[in-house]
Amino acid sequence: MTMEIQDADSVTVFTPIGRLDSNSSAGAEKQVAERIGAGAKRIVFDFSRLDYVSSAGLRVILMAAKQLRPLGGKLAICCMNAQIRDVFEMSGLLSLLVICDSRDAATSSVAG
Repeated sequence: MTMEIQDADSVTVFTPIGRLDSNSSAGAEKQVAERIGAGAKRIVFDFSRLDYVSSAGLRVILMAAKQLRPLGGKLAICCMNAQIRDVFEMSGLLSLLVICDSRDAATSSVAG
């Protein structure tokens, strides 16, 4: 898995490419934590190029949300395929996180 990272105005967009699983989650978690540590408070995860997510990948998202909470930050996820949405639904995370259909909607939800 590779991770594209883009900063647009006050929003940092992470686009994981490939599989976010036990083999790649530690690296992804480090990249996200570094950005939050450097001051990123508005984060979007764009899953448009993500093929698979495991429980280890879910942990990356939960870690980011947990780190952002005391900072007053915001997090949204967009562009999930049906399989990834099922994983989030089975884990109960759909009701806990902001999920958007498009990147623009996700960016807008965290920007304000």
